Amino acid sequence: MANAILLMIVSNLITGFMFVSLWMWFIVPVFHVQAISVPQALGIAITIRFLTWVRSEPDSRPFGEQMFDMWVWAIGHPVLTLIFALIYRMFL
Repeated sequence: MANAILLMIVSNLITGFMFVSLWMWFIVPVFHVQAISVPQALGIAITIRFLTWVRSEPDSRPFGEQMFDMWVWAIGHPVLTLIFALIYRMFL
């Protein structure tokens, strides 16, 4: 249980940082809007996650394997997104 809570905290912090970075790199210069803070970014991300959430099928794998996959997804997805966005930003 503690591992799942830690995963949620780490995932939200990484997501907030990623969202703020993407906002600063792409939204601010194009739309001339203000920068946002990490709490504001998390609010937007939570709203998007709520609107686009899809229920997945139950996973029959052991809990440890599921947690490993969740950790890889929670950290790997935002980090890879930032890397690709940084590469794209270099060509703007």
